[in-house]
Amino acid sequence: MTQTGHCKNETLFIRLLHLYEKGPELAKKIEAVAVGKRDGDVFAVAPGLFQAVPGSPFAYWVSDCVRGIFKELPSFETNGRFVKHGLTTGDDDRFVRAWWEVKNDKDWLPFAKGGAHSPYYVDQYLVLNWRGEGKELKAGYYTKCIPGTRLDGFQYFRYPGITWPLRARRFSPQILPAGCSFSARGYFAFFPKGQELTGIAILNSAAFDFLFKIVLGRFGFPEFIVGVLQILPWATPSNEEAYRLEKFSRKAWSLKRTLDTAEPTSHAFVLPALLQSDGATLSERAGAWASRSLAIDKALMEVQNRIDECCFSLYGFDSNDRAAVMAGMNCRDEDDHEEDKEKNVMSMLASDLADVLVEWIVGMVLGRFDLRLAIDASLLTVEPNPFDPLPVCPPGMLVGFDGLPASPNGIISEEWLRARPDASTLPAEDSVENPTIPDQDYPLRITWNGILLDDATSDDTSVQADDIVRRVREVLELLWKEKAPEIEQEACEILGVSSLFDYFRKPSGFFDHHLKRYSKSRRKAPIYWPLSTESGSYSLWIYYHRLTDQSLFTCINDFIDPRLETLAMDIEPLQAKVLNGEAGTKERSELERLQKFQLELTDFREELLRVAQFPYRPNFNDGVLISASPLHKLFRLPRWRKDLQECWKKLEAGDYDWAHLAYSIWPDRVREKCRSDRSIAIAHDLEELYEEKKSEPKRAKRKKTQ
Repeated sequence: MTQTGHCKNETLFIRLLHLYEKGPELAKKIEAVAVGKRDGDVFAVAPGLFQAVPGSPFAYWVSDCVRGIFKELPSFETNGRFVKHGLTTGDDDRFVRAWWEVKNDKDWLPFAKGGAHSPYYVDQYLVLNWRGEGKELKAGYYTKCIPGTRLDGFQYFRYPGITWPLRARRFSPQILPAGCSFSARGYFAFFPKGQELTGIAILNSAAFDFLFKIVLGRFGFPEFIVGVLQILPWATPSNEEAYRLEKFSRKAWSLKRTLDTAEPTSHAFVLPALLQSDGATLSERAGAWASRSLAIDKALMEVQNRIDECCFSLYGFDSNDRAAVMAGMNCRDEDDHEEDKEKNVMSMLASDLADVLVEWIVGMVLGRFDLRLAIDASLLTVEPNPFDPLPVCPPGMLVGFDGLPASPNGIISEEWLRARPDASTLPAEDSVENPTIPDQDYPLRITWNGILLDDATSDDTSVQADDIVRRVREVLELLWKEKAPEIEQEACEILGVSSLFDYFRKPSGFFDHHLKRYSKSRRKAPIYWPLSTESGSYSLWIYYHRLTDQSLFTCINDFIDPRLETLAMDIEPLQAKVLNGEAGTKERSELERLQKFQLELTDFREELLRVAQFPYRPNFNDGVLISASPLHKLFRLPRWRKDLQECWKKLEAGDYDWAHLAYSIWPDRVREKCRSDRSIAIAHDLEELYEEKKSEPKRAKRKKTQ
């Protein structure tokens, strides 16, 4: 409503955004205004003042002082600072992976793709196919073979800077280390060298969030777009202020990263939370980790409060403006805070921490993680610089002297041996050709072929060297010695299973939890695969990173065929007794059980052999889903099997002919497609097959006759 008299040219605004039932309250406010009464929800503003803010949004609740900031200060995109859009692949299934899926080389760049509210720090768990500086993706864009592709901002890939999710409850920029790429939903901001940490503190402040939302004209989960950030006012701190802000943001980054050192899918992973905490029991350790997490949350709040106070002064917010900003922020964030608090509590549940512990142990016996870090704390690495490139391998991984994942084909050096707490001998002379790790040098035997066994039909696991439960128990004994049986029993109680055998055999047990943990941004990428008979009585656990074109044959030759031989030996005397009429009820029942298992195991063998003879030549760059899809019949978890079946149908139909597996199974079809699709030809290093279409000359237009 427009007022006259002493309030001439002013318009009254009534703000009721914080109320659910607005009608009755609006009527009360109007009645009060009519008799000359106003409260804090009623604002009188001359509309011309809105022009001080870019876009002239109806920011009626903002003081003249805050509106003046937009005229007084230079915009963000000045003095060497700039903001960029990222690219859109047009086909994320093809060009985007989780970092643990791909081969460890420079063809894949960490890929910032938005995500959730996480100020200062977030791990970049996605990677982008950028082989040959994006040659394959660029070819799809320029030949229009991949609709929806955009190539914005790629010139700034690998620059250290700041990124943020497009939509969030609060503007929450995160450090983007050097060597990364960014998407259309994970923007990029660059600061001159030395200003990055100070800059991210200002960007994460309540004052800057408030200014951003004023221009956006929306406070509830807006889209923090590049075009607006470019024109926002930027306050330059003094040297003393810059130093303080840099110190605070570095502290916030470090605190958040500390929690990530217990997350197996993070580049920061060191050890499971239960091994980073003290306690005589697993429950005590889980409680200690929960207390540590809450203490970190409290410390983060204190750091943020210091940053907010500093930035309020930097931007010249008076006490009333500060109170208004914080009151509005607390009102809006109340529900979110409770949600975050609940998530934190859930993440610290003992069952989740126990599951991570068991998963870490499985990874260790397969050569993924390094047991020495749990034995000798002096081997732990120091915290990196926030803008250092993300490591190829997290600190907790078992690596060779070259810094790459340890493998049966890697060369073990003297330096690598000396890094072990109990290293006393050098490898044998033939270790380069047959590089196993001697027992006296590394405290655990590694299953280099990446295959572990779970045979529910055999009671004697003591003679099965690669039985998965036996291998887990070996590690428990190394860590807890005589207390290992108690720890195992407690872990089972926490996980809600009767035994570790039960935990590994139930589809809803270990693999279900593993699948959830290794699923990020709609990518499902589990690395421990349980291939099973129909009943699940016999399973072979395959480690994805050890997968080769010989792995399925190894399963058959080293595990299934010997088991079928022992089965035949067990069945033969029982059959003889039945034929001679000498078998009792118990023996007949046992014969029926063994024959049923023999049939299941034979079917299992035939399916593995069928897939192996495609030929099955897995390639890590295809990713987990495509690599596992030919084996979909051998997985028992329904939703995972369904995903694999759908992927396999697309692979058969030619939808994924860019995949290396498609070329190994249907080479003629793929080669033919390479003739018309340069991007796919590049994917298979068959660019010479591509036949560029010649554009037809345009016909001259005929002149109209009169």
